[in-house]
Amino acid sequence: MRYLGTIVALSISVPASAADQFDLVCSGKIHYLAARDKFEKNDVFSMELRVDLKAKQYCYETCPSVIPIFNADGQNIEFEESYENDPVYGTKGHRVSRVTGEYSTYNFPAGGGLSSDWKGSCEVAPFKGFPSPQTKF
Repeated sequence: MRYLGTIVALSISVPASAADQFDLVCSGKIHYLAARDKFEKNDVFSMELRVDLKAKQYCYETCPSVIPIFNADGQNIEFEESYENDPVYGTKGHRVSRVTGEYSTYNFPAGGGLSSDWKGSCEVAPFKGFPSPQTKF
């Protein structure tokens, strides 16, 4: 009977720690550029990301969809795989520094097109969780 109690105790799931689940409230500046069209614009952004490092998932704002996190370590969270001068993807990245809170996402498409460069900072907020998925069937 003592073994049954041990098995039951081990099978109870332990919630993720606050360090593994948090929201990020980020703001900063965006620079858009389309060199061929001679278009350039500067703007500001403010957004919230919900992050669960244990589940390796995140989402934006109201979380219409939950997205896998590409990589996370003690220094950075890379939300998407980065590319440098890739013939198909061009140069892109999406990350936040866990040390400084510096946020950046950039996309410079191969062959031109509209480029965007987001730079800002993020502050930690309590985790709001992911909504239950809404399904049709």
